[in-house]
Amino acid sequence: MKVKKLKALGFIEILISLVVAGIVSAVFLTIASKTMKSLIQTERIEYMARIAMDGVNIAQEIANQEKAQLIGDEELFPKQTGFCFVPFREDSVYSFKQGEEEGMITISDELPNKRELFIENASDMYSDYFLVMCIEDTDVDGTSWANVKFIVGDIKVAGEQTTDTDVRDFTYYAIIDL
Repeated sequence: MKVKKLKALGFIEILISLVVAGIVSAVFLTIASKTMKSLIQTERIEYMARIAMDGVNIAQEIANQEKAQLIGDEELFPKQTGFCFVPFREDSVYSFKQGEEEGMITISDELPNKRELFIENASDMYSDYFLVMCIEDTDVDGTSWANVKFIVGDIKVAGEQTTDTDVRDFTYYAIIDL
């Protein structure tokens, strides 16, 4: 009687190749997930920049409307520094939310801590985002300009558990011609 010897080398090689393929696929999945997260963050930042540019357009339109008025008419564009305002646009009417009772927000060093106040005073123009314009400096005697900061924030993101790539708020600086 003849005894046949079977060798299992092929089976071991297949197991090793499966393990290597699993490790490679895990690496590729990690790269793909980081790429997708980066793409989503880029789209969010781009959308927040569009909201900020919309705020710049609203502020400039209000300043243009004030320039077109006769002397002595009401002030449409606020000139006082150190305050934040919520820009609004309803159809073709542009305005700011102003006054303590209506949500004028005082600028301080703790602007990030005022996030809840920004959210409370948010316009309905952007459902998931708030837009606030803070006046940092003005020149009404010379060339008439205002240095303003637009803060756009995601209302749904608390920012408590984030990584270094997560975007919660976006700041855009602009100069408005008064």
